[in-house]
Amino acid sequence: MGLMETYLHLKTTGLEKHFLKMESIDFCEECKGTGFVTNTHSNDTFSFDNTSKCSVCNGMGSLN
Repeated sequence: MGLMETYLHLKTTGLEKHFLKMESIDFCEECKGTGFVTNTHSNDTFSFDNTSKCSVCNGMGSLN
């Protein structure tokens, strides 16, 4: 396995473990357990992302 494949495998495995953990503690559906939401604003000339604390779980990532 090459270096890039190993990195991608570890990243994927880590994300799967994170989501399994968040599901077991009743994670927030709005922010997917991250505690933050990204709002994309755009107009005719530009667009930008604004990241803010999730209002549903108050930035905790879980509903408990």
